[in-house]
Amino acid sequence: MGKALLMICVFSCCTLTGLMVATKLRLRYDCLLGLLNSLRQLRAKMEYSALPLFEIVKRIGDARTSVLWDSFSLQLEKGDAVAEAWKRAVHDASSKEEMFGTLKEKESDALSDFISSLGKHDLATQRKAINVIELQLQECLDEAKSELSKKGKLYSSIGMLCGICGAILIW
Repeated sequence: MGKALLMICVFSCCTLTGLMVATKLRLRYDCLLGLLNSLRQLRAKMEYSALPLFEIVKRIGDARTSVLWDSFSLQLEKGDAVAEAWKRAVHDASSKEEMFGTLKEKESDALSDFISSLGKHDLATQRKAINVIELQLQECLDEAKSELSKKGKLYSSIGMLCGICGAILIW
């Protein structure tokens, strides 16, 4: 009886580990997609409204990325510098929503560089900056999609196979 229970535990733990790794890949893809859509909204709001930055930021994002943008808007409203407000918003969002912690360093750095330049240039220069960050995020999104399709099922399958092997070894 104890051996069977141990086999079930080993199989379950290995399978769950594989699924968790595959889920992180999916979260990164979802995060990049949400951020890319948010930046497109940001461009439209900047071009067609005369609102201050914290108001524009408050009105962008979808259900999952709104945690980040709401926090960023709140920090800006308090009077924080843009770069510092972004740092705090990313930290707050990462603690509330796991997907923001899945971004790679180059993606986070590119976003930080872009955000810190907001409000420092004229509209034409900011449009160019948005185009550049959109291209960078689109490349990262394509990479994440490729990685998800190649490695997502692989990690799930390897976890399950390790669980089966572990259960067989215990048997």
